[in-house]
Amino acid sequence: MLLVALGGWACKSPEAIKHEQYVIAGAELYAKHCSNCHGNEGQGLGMLYPPIKGSDFLENKNKVICIIKNGSNGTVVVNGVSYEGKMPKNKKLFDLDIAQITTFIYDKWSGKKITTQTEEVTRIKCD
Repeated sequence: MLLVALGGWACKSPEAIKHEQYVIAGAELYAKHCSNCHGNEGQGLGMLYPPIKGSDFLENKNKVICIIKNGSNGTVVVNGVSYEGKMPKNKKLFDLDIAQITTFIYDKWSGKKITTQTEEVTRIKCD
């Protein structure tokens, strides 16, 4: 049984394996740090917290990374709706964690199978 499970990984490229690892780790981190407000399925919470699933906010990955990295104090507009809720900075998240959460979010709710690299998160300068 173990050989069968390992066989599936053996046919994948190192990039594909890394992507899957990031998605799995990102899902766990999302459940722990994000789902309470944004929902298990990224649906948001009424007018308090914006949805992630189907969100036009996902069009700018740098902004997504910045808001995960630094939180948000101002108005956020998602799909034409203004949200005034505050998103605190989570000081427990490292750049690797943010890369994994971002990879998970994009994989699950935007259909983009692109791995966000830790170096990308580190490099982004947020205002």
